[in-house]
Amino acid sequence: MDRSIARTQVFPEAELPDSAALLDEGRKAAKIHTLGPSAFHDHYDVESEAEYKRRCGAEGRVMMHAQTGFRDPAKSRRAYGEIWERLDKAGYRVDRYGICLDWSMGYPAAMRAELPRGTGLIFEGPEDLAAMTATAPAAPHFGDFVIGTPAAFENTVATLAAGSTSIGNLGQYFTFRQPHWDDDVAVTAESLKAMALAASQPVEVLIHSNIDDGFASMFSDLACSLGAVLIEKHIVETLVGGGGSPIALATPSPKRSSVSPSSVRCRW
Repeated sequence: MDRSIARTQVFPEAELPDSAALLDEGRKAAKIHTLGPSAFHDHYDVESEAEYKRRCGAEGRVMMHAQTGFRDPAKSRRAYGEIWERLDKAGYRVDRYGICLDWSMGYPAAMRAELPRGTGLIFEGPEDLAAMTATAPAAPHFGDFVIGTPAAFENTVATLAAGSTSIGNLGQYFTFRQPHWDDDVAVTAESLKAMALAASQPVEVLIHSNIDDGFASMFSDLACSLGAVLIEKHIVETLVGGGGSPIALATPSPKRSSVSPSSVRCRW
């Protein structure tokens, strides 16, 4: 019995976009779309969250991560600042906020008004992201519905402009799909451009992945989950050109110059 699989069974498209051209487009975009002001970076005198993580590791201190994101952007903005301020006065610290975007933020901005939406945080424009992250010196982590969605590139542009150096979620690329969206090729193209854009920034940018958002949630052993981690590291750090160490963030690295490419690390 012939068990071979024809290419058309996996890739029915007669022709696919040129991945090298997509990566080049993302890299060139870094000349225009750069990391914006960050209250977090200014407050702690760091260039990126990765640098701050290494500092915390050297100090033997565990970072505190908090999730936030009400449907109302104004309420989310108020909470972002107020929670940090109250904890700071009490002698505690929120190092990083995970910002809970609604899954509809994964659609291209020009299409969102006509498509379904959930109950999470929805921003009307990139300026809303920057307005929220400016309210407290906590690292803004956009861990969902950026990388791996139809709006991967434009959302990465917006999150970088808002001062974020931790962007996800690569795991969602493999298994998530926005309702009424079936164009996997477009999602792949936008995600490649987004990661190339991040890799070409003058500072380190973490490409985040919740490994259980991908295929790993269906595995029955951790060895296979580790294999999924290695695949994602290979995509980000080798195929996209993000560089990275064998164990991401394990050792300090020198500060990068303003022209140094390949500044992406993959994080789980």
